[in-house]
This record gives sequence, C-alpha cells and structure tokens, in this order.
Amino acid sequence: MKRIFADSSILIAGAASKTGASRAVLTMAEIGLFKILISEQVLEECQRNLYQKIPLALPIFKQLIKFAQLLIMSYDLGYFRKRVSI
Repeated sequence: MKRIFADSSILIAGAASKTGASRAVLTMAEIGLFKILISEQVLEECQRNLYQKIPLALPIFKQLIKFAQLLIMSYDLGYFRKRVSI
C-alpha cells in the first residue's frame, strides 16, 4: 500500500473543515486508498495549535486520527541527518 507523509497543515485543515482537499486526503486514507505517515512532532504540533487556535476542532481531530489509521513514526535526528546528508 502506498504511504504519504502528512504535515500539520493537512491534519489541522482537515480537522477544521468538513470540506476541502485536506479533509479529502484524510477521507481517502480512512477508506484505505493509502496510509498516512506522520511524525510524533507533527502530532504534537497539531494538538498544540488546535488547542490554542481552534479548540472546538480537537474532538474532530482525535476522531480523524483514529479513523484514518495514521502511522506515527518517531525518528532519531542524528540517524536522519546521516541518511539525507544534512
């Protein structure tokens, strides 16, 4: 199955609006067209920004995370830098 990496803007916009491309991406993942990969940092950033800016979207965000079956990855920055030669 194909995997795509989503940043916080896709997740926040998808939680904030029932329409739009970001929600469509999350819906496509929910029905199994692909898997969405996010980092732990993206998850934390989304929760922090939604809490501060759009608190009413937090319950929707939690549902989206559950139903879209996101793959949450953690990484060691030192290992990452070696791999991409930063």
